[in-house]
Amino acid sequence: QPPPPAQRQPPPPVQRQPPPPPPRGVFIRGPQPLPGFPRHRREITIYA
Repeated sequence: QPPPPAQRQPPPPVQRQPPPPPPRGVFIRGPQPLPGFPRHRREITIYA
């Protein structure tokens, strides 16, 4: 007869700390550039 299934504890969930907030402005990167803002390599930096 087949052996009993292994009683393995599932690994604990990885606690990922949230990234620190940007020091100045909001950094947005995406395929669609926002009108009215300078774009640089599909990366847009909006300063508050």
